[in-house]
Amino acid sequence: MKGRAAGKRAAWGLADQAFSSLTNFALSAVIARSVSPREFGGFAVVFATYLLTLGIARALTTLPLLVRHSAVTEEEWRDGARRATGTALVVGVIAGAACAVAGLLFTGARGSLIALAVTLPGLLLQEAWRHSFIARGKPSMALVNDLAWTIVLIPAMVLPIWLGVRSADVFVLAWGAAGAAGGLVGIAQSRLVPAPAHAWSWLRTHWDISGRQLGEFAALSGSHQLVMYVAGGVVGLVAAGALRAGQVLLGPLHVAYQGIWFITLPELVRVLKSRPSSFARTSAVVSIVLAAGGLAYTVLILVFGETLGPMLLGKTWPNARDVVFPLALAATSTGAWLGANVGLRALQQPSRSLRIRLVVTTLTLAGGVIGVLVAGAPGAAWGLAITSLLGVPIWWWQFGLGVSEGRELEAPTALADELEVAAEETLA
Repeated sequence: MKGRAAGKRAAWGLADQAFSSLTNFALSAVIARSVSPREFGGFAVVFATYLLTLGIARALTTLPLLVRHSAVTEEEWRDGARRATGTALVVGVIAGAACAVAGLLFTGARGSLIALAVTLPGLLLQEAWRHSFIARGKPSMALVNDLAWTIVLIPAMVLPIWLGVRSADVFVLAWGAAGAAGGLVGIAQSRLVPAPAHAWSWLRTHWDISGRQLGEFAALSGSHQLVMYVAGGVVGLVAAGALRAGQVLLGPLHVAYQGIWFITLPELVRVLKSRPSSFARTSAVVSIVLAAGGLAYTVLILVFGETLGPMLLGKTWPNARDVVFPLALAATSTGAWLGANVGLRALQQPSRSLRIRLVVTTLTLAGGVIGVLVAGAPGAAWGLAITSLLGVPIWWWQFGLGVSEGRELEAPTALADELEVAAEETLA
Protein backbone atom coordinates (compact mmCIF):
# COMPACT_ATOMS: atom_id res chain seq x y z
CA MET A 1 0.00 0.00 0.00
CA LYS A 2 2.81 2.39 0.86
CA GLY A 3 4.59 1.62 -2.40
CA ARG A 4 1.40 2.26 -4.36
CA ALA A 5 0.87 5.59 -2.58
CA ALA A 6 4.46 6.62 -3.30
CA GLY A 7 3.98 5.68 -6.95
CA LYS A 8 0.85 7.82 -7.19
CA ARG A 9 2.64 10.76 -5.59
CA ALA A 10 5.54 10.35 -8.04
CA ALA A 11 3.16 10.23 -11.01
CA TRP A 12 1.34 13.40 -9.90
CA GLY A 13 4.67 15.12 -9.25
CA LEU A 14 6.06 14.23 -12.66
CA ALA A 15 2.86 15.42 -14.31
CA ASP A 16 3.14 18.73 -12.46
CA GLN A 17 6.80 19.20 -13.43
CA ALA A 18 6.10 18.29 -17.05
CA PHE A 19 3.16 20.69 -17.22
CA SER A 20 5.14 23.53 -15.63
CA SER A 21 8.04 23.03 -18.04
CA LEU A 22 5.72 22.78 -21.05
CA THR A 23 4.12 26.09 -20.05
CA ASN A 24 7.53 27.82 -19.90
CA PHE A 25 8.53 26.31 -23.24
CA ALA A 26 5.30 27.50 -24.86
CA LEU A 27 5.84 30.96 -23.39
CA SER A 28 9.32 31.16 -24.94
CA ALA A 29 7.99 29.99 -28.30
CA VAL A 30 5.18 32.58 -28.32
CA ILE A 31 7.58 35.40 -27.46
CA ALA A 32 10.16 34.22 -30.01
CA ARG A 33 7.53 34.35 -32.77
CA SER A 34 6.01 37.65 -31.64
CA VAL A 35 8.93 40.02 -31.01
CA SER A 36 12.15 41.03 -32.71
CA PRO A 37 15.38 39.04 -32.16
CA ARG A 38 16.74 41.90 -30.07
CA GLU A 39 13.68 41.88 -27.81
CA PHE A 40 13.83 38.11 -27.51
CA GLY A 41 17.44 38.48 -26.38
CA GLY A 42 16.20 40.82 -23.67
CA PHE A 43 13.61 38.23 -22.63
CA ALA A 44 16.37 35.59 -22.47
CA VAL A 45 18.29 37.80 -20.03
CA VAL A 46 15.15 38.26 -17.91
CA PHE A 47 14.34 34.55 -17.88
CA ALA A 48 17.93 33.69 -16.93
CA THR A 49 17.61 36.21 -14.08
CA TYR A 50 14.40 34.51 -12.97
CA LEU A 51 16.07 31.07 -13.02
CA LEU A 52 19.01 32.40 -10.99
CA THR A 53 16.67 33.92 -8.40
CA LEU A 54 14.59 30.74 -8.38
CA GLY A 55 17.67 28.65 -7.55
CA ILE A 56 18.55 30.95 -4.65
CA ALA A 57 14.96 30.95 -3.37
CA ARG A 58 14.76 27.16 -3.50
CA ALA A 59 17.95 26.85 -1.48
CA LEU A 60 16.66 29.24 1.17
CA THR A 61 13.02 28.18 1.38
CA THR A 62 11.70 25.02 -0.23
CA LEU A 63 14.72 22.72 0.11
CA PRO A 64 14.71 22.92 3.94
CA LEU A 65 10.93 22.46 3.82
CA LEU A 66 11.25 19.29 1.71
CA VAL A 67 13.97 17.87 3.98
CA ARG A 68 12.51 18.69 7.39
CA HIS A 69 8.76 18.91 6.84
CA SER A 70 7.99 15.94 4.58
CA ALA A 71 7.43 13.34 7.31
CA VAL A 72 5.88 15.42 10.07
CA THR A 73 2.45 16.05 11.56
CA GLU A 74 -0.13 18.22 9.83
CA GLU A 75 0.42 21.01 12.34
CA GLU A 76 4.22 20.96 11.87
CA TRP A 77 3.80 21.04 8.11
CA ARG A 78 1.39 23.97 8.31
CA ASP A 79 3.84 25.93 10.46
CA GLY A 80 6.73 25.15 8.10
CA ALA A 81 4.70 26.01 4.99
CA ARG A 82 3.66 29.39 6.42
CA ARG A 83 7.23 30.32 7.30
CA ALA A 84 8.76 28.98 4.06
CA THR A 85 6.25 30.78 1.82
CA GLY A 86 6.70 33.95 3.87
CA THR A 87 10.46 33.70 3.36
CA ALA A 88 9.88 33.25 -0.38
CA LEU A 89 7.95 36.52 -0.42
CA VAL A 90 10.81 38.33 1.35
CA VAL A 91 13.36 36.88 -1.09
CA GLY A 92 11.10 37.98 -3.96
CA VAL A 93 10.88 41.55 -2.69
CA ILE A 94 14.66 41.84 -2.23
CA ALA A 95 15.43 40.21 -5.59
CA GLY A 96 12.74 42.33 -7.23
CA ALA A 97 14.39 45.49 -5.95
CA ALA A 98 17.70 44.30 -7.41
CA CYS A 99 15.98 43.62 -10.75
CA ALA A 100 14.51 47.12 -10.76
CA VAL A 101 17.96 48.63 -10.23
CA ALA A 102 19.39 46.39 -12.96
CA GLY A 103 16.59 47.51 -15.26
CA LEU A 104 17.57 51.14 -14.77
CA LEU A 105 21.19 50.32 -15.66
CA PHE A 106 20.66 47.75 -18.43
CA THR A 107 18.78 49.56 -21.17
CA GLY A 108 18.54 46.52 -23.46
CA ALA A 109 15.95 44.84 -21.24
CA ARG A 110 14.81 47.69 -18.99
CA GLY A 111 11.06 47.21 -19.34
CA SER A 112 11.22 43.43 -19.02
CA LEU A 113 13.44 43.57 -15.93
CA ILE A 114 11.12 46.06 -14.25
CA ALA A 115 8.12 43.87 -15.15
CA LEU A 116 9.94 40.93 -13.55
CA ALA A 117 10.76 43.04 -10.49
CA VAL A 118 7.09 43.82 -9.93
CA THR A 119 5.91 40.21 -10.26
CA LEU A 120 8.86 38.31 -8.77
CA PRO A 121 7.45 38.03 -5.20
CA GLY A 122 4.30 36.41 -6.57
CA LEU A 123 6.28 34.08 -8.85
CA LEU A 124 8.44 32.85 -5.97
CA LEU A 125 5.37 32.46 -3.76
CA GLN A 126 3.74 30.23 -6.39
CA GLU A 127 6.86 28.07 -6.58
CA ALA A 128 6.98 27.82 -2.78
CA TRP A 129 3.37 26.60 -2.66
CA ARG A 130 4.13 23.93 -5.29
CA HIS A 131 6.92 22.47 -3.20
CA SER A 132 4.93 22.85 0.01
CA PHE A 133 2.24 20.62 -1.45
CA ILE A 134 4.88 18.13 -2.63
CA ALA A 135 6.39 18.09 0.87
CA ARG A 136 2.97 17.26 2.29
CA GLY A 137 2.65 14.34 -0.14
CA LYS A 138 -0.04 16.08 -2.25
CA PRO A 139 1.58 16.85 -5.61
CA SER A 140 -1.88 16.80 -7.22
CA MET A 141 -2.49 20.14 -5.48
CA ALA A 142 0.73 21.46 -7.07
CA LEU A 143 -0.58 20.43 -10.49
CA VAL A 144 -3.89 22.19 -9.82
CA ASN A 145 -1.94 25.32 -8.89
CA ASP A 146 0.03 25.22 -12.16
CA LEU A 147 -3.24 24.72 -14.05
CA ALA A 148 -4.60 27.86 -12.40
CA TRP A 149 -1.48 29.76 -13.52
CA THR A 150 -2.02 28.56 -17.11
CA ILE A 151 -5.74 29.41 -17.11
CA VAL A 152 -4.84 33.00 -16.25
CA LEU A 153 -1.79 33.06 -18.54
CA ILE A 154 -3.54 32.08 -21.79
CA PRO A 155 -5.88 35.11 -22.03
CA ALA A 156 -3.16 37.36 -20.60
CA MET A 157 -0.90 36.36 -23.52
CA VAL A 158 -3.58 36.24 -26.21
CA LEU A 159 -5.07 39.67 -25.47
CA PRO A 160 -1.91 41.70 -26.31
CA ILE A 161 -1.45 39.72 -29.54
CA TRP A 162 -5.10 40.32 -30.47
CA LEU A 163 -4.65 44.04 -29.76
CA GLY A 164 -1.46 44.11 -31.84
CA VAL A 165 0.81 44.82 -28.85
CA ARG A 166 3.83 42.58 -29.44
CA SER A 167 6.25 43.64 -26.74
CA ALA A 168 8.47 41.42 -24.59
CA ASP A 169 7.82 43.78 -21.67
CA VAL A 170 4.05 43.18 -21.87
CA PHE A 171 4.49 39.42 -22.21
CA VAL A 172 6.80 39.25 -19.18
CA LEU A 173 4.30 41.28 -17.17
CA ALA A 174 1.45 38.98 -18.24
CA TRP A 175 3.47 35.86 -17.40
CA GLY A 176 4.53 37.21 -14.01
CA ALA A 177 1.03 38.41 -13.12
CA ALA A 178 -0.37 34.97 -13.94
CA GLY A 179 2.28 33.39 -11.70
CA ALA A 180 1.34 35.78 -8.91
CA ALA A 181 -2.28 34.67 -9.35
CA GLY A 182 -1.06 31.11 -8.80
CA GLY A 183 0.49 32.29 -5.53
CA LEU A 184 -2.91 33.60 -4.39
CA VAL A 185 -4.56 30.33 -5.43
CA GLY A 186 -2.02 28.52 -3.23
CA ILE A 187 -3.22 30.51 -0.24
CA ALA A 188 -6.80 29.46 -0.99
CA GLN A 189 -5.79 25.81 -1.51
CA SER A 190 -3.82 25.52 1.72
CA ARG A 191 -5.96 27.90 3.79
CA LEU A 192 -2.71 29.30 5.12
CA VAL A 193 -1.35 32.84 5.08
CA PRO A 194 2.42 33.25 4.46
CA ALA A 195 4.38 34.57 7.42
CA PRO A 196 7.12 36.92 6.11
CA ALA A 197 7.73 38.16 9.66
CA HIS A 198 9.27 34.75 10.42
CA ALA A 199 11.69 34.84 7.47
CA TRP A 200 14.78 35.58 9.56
CA SER A 201 13.88 32.81 12.01
CA TRP A 202 13.41 30.36 9.13
CA LEU A 203 16.76 31.27 7.55
CA ARG A 204 18.61 31.06 10.86
CA THR A 205 17.06 27.71 11.78
CA HIS A 206 17.80 26.04 8.44
CA TRP A 207 21.04 27.75 7.42
CA ASP A 208 22.95 24.49 7.94
CA ILE A 209 21.09 23.16 4.88
CA SER A 210 20.39 26.22 2.78
CA GLY A 211 23.84 27.82 3.15
CA ARG A 212 25.57 24.78 1.70
CA GLN A 213 22.90 24.40 -0.97
CA LEU A 214 23.64 27.95 -2.07
CA GLY A 215 27.29 26.96 -2.36
CA GLU A 216 26.38 23.93 -4.46
CA PHE A 217 24.11 25.98 -6.69
CA ALA A 218 26.83 28.57 -7.26
CA ALA A 219 29.45 25.89 -7.97
CA LEU A 220 27.25 23.95 -10.39
CA SER A 221 26.00 26.99 -12.30
CA GLY A 222 29.37 28.74 -12.21
CA SER A 223 31.40 25.89 -13.69
CA HIS A 224 29.17 25.46 -16.74
CA GLN A 225 28.93 29.20 -17.31
CA LEU A 226 32.73 29.58 -17.11
CA VAL A 227 33.19 26.84 -19.72
CA MET A 228 30.74 28.73 -21.92
CA TYR A 229 32.61 32.02 -21.43
CA VAL A 230 35.98 30.39 -22.21
CA ALA A 231 34.52 28.82 -25.34
CA GLY A 232 33.22 32.21 -26.47
CA GLY A 233 36.43 34.05 -25.59
CA VAL A 234 38.94 31.54 -26.99
CA VAL A 235 37.16 29.94 -29.94
CA GLY A 236 34.43 32.47 -30.63
CA LEU A 237 30.75 33.05 -29.97
CA VAL A 238 29.81 30.38 -32.51
CA ALA A 239 31.36 27.75 -30.23
CA ALA A 240 29.51 29.09 -27.21
CA GLY A 241 26.31 29.11 -29.26
CA ALA A 242 26.88 25.49 -30.26
CA LEU A 243 27.20 24.42 -26.63
CA ARG A 244 24.08 26.37 -25.68
CA ALA A 245 22.13 24.88 -28.60
CA GLY A 246 23.15 21.38 -27.53
CA GLN A 247 21.90 22.10 -24.02
CA VAL A 248 18.57 23.32 -25.40
CA LEU A 249 18.12 20.04 -27.28
CA LEU A 250 18.74 18.17 -24.01
CA GLY A 251 16.39 20.48 -22.11
CA PRO A 252 13.58 17.91 -21.62
CA LEU A 253 16.01 15.48 -20.00
CA HIS A 254 17.33 18.09 -17.57
CA VAL A 255 13.77 19.16 -16.75
CA ALA A 256 12.86 15.54 -15.98
CA TYR A 257 15.92 15.20 -13.71
CA GLN A 258 15.05 18.36 -11.83
CA GLY A 259 11.44 17.32 -11.37
CA ILE A 260 12.36 13.83 -10.16
CA TRP A 261 14.93 15.32 -7.75
CA PHE A 262 12.30 17.42 -6.01
CA ILE A 263 9.76 14.58 -6.00
CA THR A 264 12.23 11.99 -4.72
CA LEU A 265 13.60 14.05 -1.83
CA PRO A 266 10.48 14.00 0.36
CA GLU A 267 9.88 10.34 -0.54
CA LEU A 268 13.40 9.40 0.59
CA VAL A 269 12.87 11.33 3.82
CA ARG A 270 9.77 9.20 4.45
CA VAL A 271 11.65 5.99 3.58
CA LEU A 272 14.46 6.97 5.95
CA LYS A 273 11.99 7.37 8.81
CA SER A 274 9.73 4.39 8.12
CA ARG A 275 11.99 1.82 6.40
CA PRO A 276 15.64 2.84 6.93
CA SER A 277 16.93 -0.55 5.74
CA SER A 278 15.51 0.22 2.27
CA PHE A 279 16.98 3.70 2.05
CA ALA A 280 20.24 2.94 0.21
CA ARG A 281 18.52 0.55 -2.18
CA THR A 282 15.81 3.11 -3.00
CA SER A 283 18.45 5.78 -3.69
CA ALA A 284 20.25 3.39 -6.04
CA VAL A 285 17.02 2.57 -7.89
CA VAL A 286 16.46 6.29 -8.47
CA SER A 287 19.83 6.59 -10.22
CA ILE A 288 19.33 3.40 -12.21
CA VAL A 289 16.02 4.70 -13.55
CA LEU A 290 17.44 8.14 -14.33
CA ALA A 291 20.55 6.75 -16.05
CA ALA A 292 18.37 4.40 -18.12
CA GLY A 293 16.21 7.36 -19.11
CA GLY A 294 19.33 9.30 -20.07
CA LEU A 295 20.57 6.46 -22.25
CA ALA A 296 17.16 6.17 -23.93
CA TYR A 297 17.16 9.90 -24.64
CA THR A 298 20.71 9.65 -26.03
CA VAL A 299 19.59 6.90 -28.42
CA LEU A 300 16.63 9.06 -29.42
CA ILE A 301 18.98 11.94 -30.24
CA LEU A 302 21.25 9.67 -32.28
CA VAL A 303 18.37 8.22 -34.28
CA PHE A 304 16.25 11.34 -34.81
CA GLY A 305 18.81 14.12 -34.31
CA GLU A 306 19.01 15.01 -38.00
CA THR A 307 15.25 15.53 -38.00
CA LEU A 308 14.71 17.13 -34.59
CA GLY A 309 17.86 19.27 -34.66
CA PRO A 310 17.06 21.46 -37.68
CA MET A 311 13.40 21.65 -36.65
CA LEU A 312 14.16 22.94 -33.14
CA LEU A 313 17.47 24.75 -33.63
CA GLY A 314 17.29 25.93 -37.25
CA LYS A 315 20.57 27.32 -38.59
CA THR A 316 22.36 26.58 -35.29
CA TRP A 317 22.05 22.81 -35.73
CA PRO A 318 25.13 22.29 -37.97
CA ASN A 319 27.33 23.84 -35.26
CA ALA A 320 25.59 21.89 -32.48
CA ARG A 321 25.65 18.50 -34.22
CA ASP A 322 29.10 17.51 -32.91
CA VAL A 323 28.42 18.42 -29.27
CA VAL A 324 25.01 16.79 -28.71
CA PHE A 325 26.22 13.21 -28.21
CA PRO A 326 28.91 13.98 -25.59
CA LEU A 327 26.56 16.38 -23.80
CA ALA A 328 23.94 13.61 -23.75
CA LEU A 329 26.52 11.26 -22.18
CA ALA A 330 27.28 13.91 -19.57
CA ALA A 331 23.57 14.21 -18.80
CA THR A 332 23.25 10.42 -18.51
CA SER A 333 26.10 10.31 -16.00
CA THR A 334 24.34 13.06 -14.05
CA GLY A 335 21.38 10.73 -13.71
CA ALA A 336 23.74 7.99 -12.52
CA TRP A 337 24.84 10.04 -9.48
CA LEU A 338 21.65 11.98 -8.79
CA GLY A 339 20.31 9.27 -6.48
CA ALA A 340 23.38 9.66 -4.27
CA ASN A 341 23.00 13.44 -4.26
CA VAL A 342 19.35 13.43 -3.20
CA GLY A 343 20.11 10.63 -0.71
CA LEU A 344 22.67 12.82 1.05
CA ARG A 345 20.04 15.57 1.19
CA ALA A 346 17.59 13.21 2.87
CA LEU A 347 20.34 12.21 5.34
CA GLN A 348 20.77 15.92 6.12
CA GLN A 349 24.49 15.83 5.28
CA PRO A 350 24.78 18.98 3.13
CA SER A 351 28.41 19.58 4.08
CA ARG A 352 29.43 16.24 2.60
CA SER A 353 27.39 16.99 -0.52
CA LEU A 354 29.01 20.43 -0.85
CA ARG A 355 32.53 18.96 -0.58
CA ILE A 356 31.78 16.48 -3.34
CA ARG A 357 30.26 19.19 -5.48
CA LEU A 358 33.36 21.36 -5.17
CA VAL A 359 35.60 18.44 -6.19
CA VAL A 360 33.39 17.47 -9.14
CA THR A 361 33.00 21.11 -10.18
CA THR A 362 36.77 21.54 -10.28
CA LEU A 363 37.03 18.45 -12.50
CA THR A 364 34.22 19.74 -14.73
CA LEU A 365 35.80 23.15 -15.14
CA ALA A 366 39.22 21.67 -15.88
CA GLY A 367 37.84 19.16 -18.38
CA GLY A 368 35.72 21.73 -20.17
CA VAL A 369 38.46 24.36 -20.42
CA ILE A 370 41.12 21.87 -21.56
CA GLY A 371 38.65 20.51 -24.11
CA VAL A 372 37.98 23.99 -25.48
CA LEU A 373 41.71 24.69 -25.85
CA VAL A 374 42.34 21.37 -27.59
CA ALA A 375 39.33 20.95 -29.87
CA GLY A 376 36.90 23.86 -29.55
CA ALA A 377 33.24 23.24 -28.75
CA PRO A 378 33.34 19.46 -29.38
CA GLY A 379 36.40 19.22 -27.13
CA ALA A 380 34.58 21.11 -24.38
CA ALA A 381 31.58 18.80 -24.68
CA TRP A 382 33.78 15.68 -24.44
CA GLY A 383 35.64 17.21 -21.51
CA LEU A 384 32.32 17.71 -19.70
CA ALA A 385 31.25 14.15 -20.54
CA ILE A 386 34.46 12.54 -19.26
CA THR A 387 34.61 14.51 -16.02
CA SER A 388 30.92 13.90 -15.37
CA LEU A 389 31.51 10.16 -15.70
CA LEU A 390 34.46 10.43 -13.29
CA GLY A 391 32.14 12.06 -10.77
CA VAL A 392 29.79 9.04 -10.56
CA PRO A 393 31.99 6.79 -8.36
CA ILE A 394 32.94 9.80 -6.19
CA TRP A 395 29.29 10.54 -5.40
CA TRP A 396 28.44 6.93 -4.58
CA TRP A 397 31.55 6.43 -2.48
CA GLN A 398 30.65 9.43 -0.36
CA PHE A 399 27.01 8.35 -0.23
CA GLY A 400 28.09 5.01 1.23
CA LEU A 401 30.14 6.82 3.88
CA GLY A 402 27.17 9.08 4.60
CA VAL A 403 24.84 6.12 5.13
CA SER A 404 27.36 4.47 7.46
CA GLU A 405 27.77 7.70 9.41
CA GLY A 406 24.02 8.03 9.74
CA ARG A 407 23.73 4.52 11.15
CA GLU A 408 26.50 5.20 13.65
CA LEU A 409 24.68 8.31 14.86
CA GLU A 410 21.40 6.42 15.18
CA ALA A 411 22.89 3.49 17.10
CA PRO A 412 23.41 5.32 20.45
CA THR A 413 19.89 6.75 20.23
CA ALA A 414 18.42 3.31 19.59
CA LEU A 415 20.41 1.82 22.49
CA ALA A 416 19.23 4.60 24.81
CA ASP A 417 15.62 3.93 23.79
CA GLU A 418 16.03 0.20 24.53
CA LEU A 419 17.57 0.92 27.96
CA GLU A 420 14.75 3.34 28.76
CA VAL A 421 12.13 0.73 27.88
CA ALA A 422 13.94 -1.92 29.94
CA ALA A 423 14.14 0.42 32.92
CA GLU A 424 10.44 1.17 32.71
CA GLU A 425 9.62 -2.54 32.56
CA THR A 426 11.87 -3.22 35.59
CA LEU A 427 10.21 -0.47 37.63
CA ALA A 428 6.80 -1.76 36.65
